[in-house]
Amino acid sequence: MAESITYREYGAAAVDYFSAAQPSRAPSLPEEKVRPQQKREVRVKAKATVAPLSVLGFGIALVMLILVVFGYVRLYEASSRHASLSRELQELKAENAALSNQYEGQVDLAHVESVAVSELGMQKGLAEQTVYLDLSRASDQGIVFAAPKQDGILRTAYESVRESIAGLLEYLK
Repeated sequence: MAESITYREYGAAAVDYFSAAQPSRAPSLPEEKVRPQQKREVRVKAKATVAPLSVLGFGIALVMLILVVFGYVRLYEASSRHASLSRELQELKAENAALSNQYEGQVDLAHVESVAVSELGMQKGLAEQTVYLDLSRASDQGIVFAAPKQDGILRTAYESVRESIAGLLEYLK
């Protein structure tokens, strides 16, 4: 009958207990030598360097931030100016309506008619002179044609460029 062999492990090597060539105990390791430690004080100074590209990026970001802030300031000024002009426009419209009513109330139609008859020689129309127009069947449209300009193409191009530059300069003010 085959004999059972038992192996025991010491480190990475398996040991056969039944073999006479193997020692009965594990091999000993060499003694560890303790080195005396020297106490040294090491000072490390880190050199602070700044990359030029990061300075450039920070500068560009700062300029853009300033431009955005100034843009918001201009927008606020324009909005407040618009609001004040809107209030002024409403006040002027109300004043215009009041003055128009006052003016129309002072017009004397009898005086206008007497001046028209006596000084201008106008006459009041008779009943047979009255003409009635029936506009219910006519179209309610009016067409107005503007006279064509006789400017040359160079003059038109010059005016376009001049208006564009004037608009740009006004925007930058």
